[in-house]
Amino acid sequence: MTQKLQSTKSPEIAEIIRTTRLARRQSLRDFAKEIGVSHNSVAQWERSESKIEKARLSVWMKDDREWVRRMAFAIFTADFGAAMMAAAAIANDNPMQEPRAQPAEA
Repeated sequence: MTQKLQSTKSPEIAEIIRTTRLARRQSLRDFAKEIGVSHNSVAQWERSESKIEKARLSVWMKDDREWVRRMAFAIFTADFGAAMMAAAAIANDNPMQEPRAQPAEA
């Protein structure tokens, strides 16, 4: 049975978004406007109801503002960690078989 890695909606990512916004003392609307998304998107991310698109994350990683790049890197790191944990869980449920020994040549 083949298992697929599921997209994660991480509470850690939600906390990164919320902490960044609150550290900047911004409302959902002001923060959203500054990072180029809707306030509804920010609210959903903060509640772990949706996942940030990879294309959006890529744009943020190239942003001129250091705080945006740091946030994007933290989100990427959290997402990658969650994906690795999911992969490990799948591997533990279905470990690869040991390779068979090759017959010795005469």
